[in-house]
Amino acid sequence: MAGDKPKSAKASLWVRAAHVFGGLVLIALAFGWWWGIQMAQADSAGLPFWTKTPCRVVQSSGRAVPKGYKFLVQYEYEVNGEAFTSKRHRLNPIVFYSAQEAMELAREFSAGADSFCYVDPSNPTKAVLETDKYSFWFLYPICLAFLFAAASGFRKAWLGLPLEYRIGDYALLERLAIACLMAALLSGGLAYGRIPALWSAYANAPSEGWEKTECTVALSRVLTKHSGRRDLYKADVLYSYFYNGKQYWSNAYKYDQKPSIESGSQEAIIAKYPRGARTVCFVNPRKPGLAVLKTGYSPDMSRALSSLLIIIPGLCGILLAFWPGIGISDWIVNYPDSKRKKTHRPKSKTMLIKPVIPRTRESSLQNRRKNRNERRPNRRAAGFDGNRIQPGVDCLVLRTRTSGVGQSLGALLLNLAMTAAAFFIITDSPGAEAVLLFLIYAPVGLTVLFKSRPFFLAAFNPRVTATIHASSLHLGDNVKLTWEAKGNLGKAQGLAFILAGEEKVIYKLGKRNLSGRHVFYTEEQFQTSAPSLMRKGEIKLHIPLETMHSLETSISSPGEKKKYFVNWKLRVHLAMEGRNNTRNEYPLDIQPLQS
Repeated sequence: MAGDKPKSAKASLWVRAAHVFGGLVLIALAFGWWWGIQMAQADSAGLPFWTKTPCRVVQSSGRAVPKGYKFLVQYEYEVNGEAFTSKRHRLNPIVFYSAQEAMELAREFSAGADSFCYVDPSNPTKAVLETDKYSFWFLYPICLAFLFAAASGFRKAWLGLPLEYRIGDYALLERLAIACLMAALLSGGLAYGRIPALWSAYANAPSEGWEKTECTVALSRVLTKHSGRRDLYKADVLYSYFYNGKQYWSNAYKYDQKPSIESGSQEAIIAKYPRGARTVCFVNPRKPGLAVLKTGYSPDMSRALSSLLIIIPGLCGILLAFWPGIGISDWIVNYPDSKRKKTHRPKSKTMLIKPVIPRTRESSLQNRRKNRNERRPNRRAAGFDGNRIQPGVDCLVLRTRTSGVGQSLGALLLNLAMTAAAFFIITDSPGAEAVLLFLIYAPVGLTVLFKSRPFFLAAFNPRVTATIHASSLHLGDNVKLTWEAKGNLGKAQGLAFILAGEEKVIYKLGKRNLSGRHVFYTEEQFQTSAPSLMRKGEIKLHIPLETMHSLETSISSPGEKKKYFVNWKLRVHLAMEGRNNTRNEYPLDIQPLQS
């Protein structure tokens, strides 16, 4: 990769030692993080060192209690030849909202069944049938991030790379480490939002295929649950039904029913199903233990929406980690009168165009995407702003696909979605969860908004529409180019038109494609800082008659040359003060000399 080549002389022995030491520290952190996850899972289960012991279930049942339903069990086990009896299902007693869960446990641990329990070695009279099920699987990618970062340190020590390492020089190991950190963020968002559970619930939601079955109401009441500073209410209708000659119990009024803050709506449900009433329920033929009184599915999406605050940054981070040429632009323009901070680029009284050779090794997917764009130059231009060329009768019109208003509306909708998600999660859970969400994401959100001001303000940059007054372009032509800028030019500092030529060759090595690029020609056609000329103007676009094509590429593999071609591009650069500059790039189809 491009980053494998040192930018300066070989690093000293002390620098190599620092790389090795940092790698060893990162390996220790990886194993420490892994051990911490194991201990956290064991501690959350409440029994880190308890012994797994065979046991036999004596009796079990599911029973209604004032706050829901409980699974009652009694089992026997032996420790060192001495018999013990326990009635603990889990270390922390659980009251289920759903009667199906308690009944399913009663069927799983039926009387006389052999199973395993967990016994406290220091107190054999204390045992549980099941451990609390907690998992921190979404934290494991952080271990891989530490290991990849450690391998990167060892690699730098081996190659003698300096400590100064620009973001554009990131090699594969650094990118993998960043991707693992972002994967931990993404998986944490998926776990927090319970996205797999939502998908499973949607797949199992009641449909027309569920069978109508007669049932009898055995219990009808309203359950109350205290949540933060308010109470939640849920209608609890327990009913029994027979399916294929077997009796089942359920208390599901509607699939995935959520508690409500209004008691009146739940009491109205109870009034429809009094105790002892006979009614009709809908049974899932694939899972006879699953039944509802009313079909339909309206999931609570507040938690899933709030998880987007974590999922979107994680997904974007993974994509950017492997984006080719992070921090490197294939062309750089500086204005001498710009108020931006000075960089390492050379100073000049005129505009400087500095071609930079991008990386030459690219994945097959990137090659396919670029080849597709090159085969359709008039349908999609290069760049992220959706530029396009609109052919006219005797001219070519160059403009951006999306306006500043459209970009602003997109950003506004995204912010509204994130704000609504945060509002729902805070109002639904006004306790510690909401406080944690506020403490973490409020500062992060304010920081992101502050740092992204130039990006959002760039949506309101003036739009420059250029027109080439020619139906076709040939080498040696001098054609008329006019432009018009729409919008406020108060923050504009300069406008420039640059004609650039780039040659590219693609080699085929087995099943892989290796591409080499070289910008062989750049010429500043026009540049101005006068507001009147930036608003509207006209120039002659000069296309060179002769240019030197000398492909410069670092490909050393003796592959078979597959394709060689030249691309011409017109770059329109509008420099702005206090916001991101506008850089549009349009491909031009320039033909050879006319006969």
